[in-house]
Amino acid sequence: MNEDLKIDLLVAIQMLKAAWESVKKETIANCFRHADFIVGTEAVEEPTDDVEGSEEVVELDDMWSDFLRFVGDASDTLTLDDFVGNDEASEAVAELNDVEIAAEVTHQRTGIRAAEVEDAVFENIPLPTSSEALAGVAQARRY
Repeated sequence: MNEDLKIDLLVAIQMLKAAWESVKKETIANCFRHADFIVGTEAVEEPTDDVEGSEEVVELDDMWSDFLRFVGDASDTLTLDDFVGNDEASEAVAELNDVEIAAEVTHQRTGIRAAEVEDAVFENIPLPTSSEALAGVAQARRY
């Protein structure tokens, strides 16, 4: 048994998948509870449409009361709305293509549209011949 253990990428992914599937829901819940992400031992319930009386709202109100007792004098100027949902209207992510990202990174952003830049880049590259394309596909399969 002095044989080297060789694991390729596919086998590693299959092993990872099998390991993840063997983890029980209770184990994950216990990890979250141990990290104080979940308070209590009750199972997580589905969200309800009744927002006013839901457990989450009651728990949030309790936390807010604890926070106000903690900060003392500053509680006159602070409201819960200062912290909850303040950034819902702001857009956090912009969808950029590769050319726009490269332009931002190199600080060369001009008034040129990304499609125009991309077209200009690909105009200078000659198309491969049929045999070159087939050779490329064969090489990709071997990789």
